[in-house]
Amino acid sequence: MEGYLSCTMTTVLGVLGAYGAWYVVCAYLARRGVPPLNFKDKHCYVTGGSAGLGEQLAVLLVEAGAHVTIVARNQVRLDEAQRLITAHRRDERQRVVAISADVSNHGESVAALDRAIRQHDGQVPEYVFACAGTTTPRYFLDYGPGDFERTMQINYFGALYTIQQAVKYMVQHGVRGRIVTVSSQAGLVGIPGYSEYAPTKAALRMLTETLYYELSIYGIVAHCFFPANIKTPGFEHENQTKPRITRVIDGEDEAIDPRVCAQRLLHGMDKGYPFIVSDPLGDVVRAACKGVGPANNMAVDTLFAALGWFAVPLWRAVTWWQVRDEVQAEATQRRAQLS
Repeated sequence: MEGYLSCTMTTVLGVLGAYGAWYVVCAYLARRGVPPLNFKDKHCYVTGGSAGLGEQLAVLLVEAGAHVTIVARNQVRLDEAQRLITAHRRDERQRVVAISADVSNHGESVAALDRAIRQHDGQVPEYVFACAGTTTPRYFLDYGPGDFERTMQINYFGALYTIQQAVKYMVQHGVRGRIVTVSSQAGLVGIPGYSEYAPTKAALRMLTETLYYELSIYGIVAHCFFPANIKTPGFEHENQTKPRITRVIDGEDEAIDPRVCAQRLLHGMDKGYPFIVSDPLGDVVRAACKGVGPANNMAVDTLFAALGWFAVPLWRAVTWWQVRDEVQAEATQRRAQLS
């Protein structure tokens, strides 16, 4: 018996040792070619910077010594955010620029970036964060064609226009910068009520995965962020139209503080992760949906993926059981409306 236990312990320790070595190698490979984060005196360009994640991200960036440009449509909120961000500067020489523009309009998006560069004395952004986004959760049959088009224009094309123009300037000036798209956990897993929103966020994931490889040609690193719900004015707006089924599955009151969320984004960037999440559950879902895309750490992602393959179907079954009465009521009401 003692010999059996000794052999078993040796095997377990050997497996753990091998896994530990694999983890270290994977961590090294994930960081290889990715320069350390350094925001001091860098120009950071943040769309959707007047509130929520974008605003708190800008605060963290100026606290790290960066020059910041925030872009949004609402001038009043921009002015308020600019005052808040400016108050967190480490040095009075740091510039905080606020530009009112609709980034879903290509012309305005390009003009905003050009203006930002001029106001930063010709400094091309080294870090670009595409945070602007919107959603109005409803049942699929309650949307009109214009709703889908509007959300795609803001969430996907708004990010695309900004990133493409910024990358052009980075390549032109030899800037080895970073770009960040802000997707959502709804871009990884389908949830009833988000048919207008989820496809736009899934599109950002594939855009970033493509750019992760392509932009490495120029020394530019691409990241995609998949946060859970964030405590923002936008989240409060979502809850006004969110169907009961969506509330139960999504978590009615579960939301992350925007500053904490921004900190987790920057932490993932510092680790060199291509796909960044805001919580452990997000890591499980991300790894389970990985496909053949880049891994944050293959050793960890393998464990998360295995957990996700078992846990996610179970979670779906449990949550669907929880909303069974709402499902039946919606089906009955909808048939009556359409008959």
